[in-house]
Amino acid sequence: MHGTRMKEMTIILLAMLLTCSGCSTIEVYTDQAEDADLSSYSSFGFYELKDEDTDAVYFSQINQERFVDAITSELSTLGYKRTDSPDLKIAFFLKVTDKRRVVNDHKYYGGPSYWGHYHGYGLEFRMSQVIDYKLGSFILDMVDVEANRLVWQGVIEGEFFENEAITKKDIDGAIAKLFKKFPR
Repeated sequence: MHGTRMKEMTIILLAMLLTCSGCSTIEVYTDQAEDADLSSYSSFGFYELKDEDTDAVYFSQINQERFVDAITSELSTLGYKRTDSPDLKIAFFLKVTDKRRVVNDHKYYGGPSYWGHYHGYGLEFRMSQVIDYKLGSFILDMVDVEANRLVWQGVIEGEFFENEAITKKDIDGAIAKLFKKFPR
């Protein structure tokens, strides 16, 4: 039973992280070593993903393969070749953090409204709601194999809640959004 719940949470996390890659809840950040010329590389490969490197509860093998496929597709489009002895090696992982937000809402009902803060007669309601959620961070590192140093990093961050499903299309869209910020 516990394993089933973990699998459900995997789907929920990734769905909220990646659903609708154009939505404002997904943020993309990138950084590059100042002296790195990414056009000087021609090939890439992947580091083996180890369970201790990522939040395994939320990162199924199926979705890991979907990420590999999406990254491979984007880099191939940019002219890079996937090989067993690459110029660049890619590592990616997922971290999840519990978060809480308080949302305050003020509603005014009734009476005529006047300029400024005076509303005349009527009722004003102030309500606060505590929202618990998770923040998922997908981190992709590109490492120069020869120098053994990080040359580019991309991060996708998004909030997630429950009852969402992830699809290959969601992953493809999020990775495409990330690689729009990749130097060409």
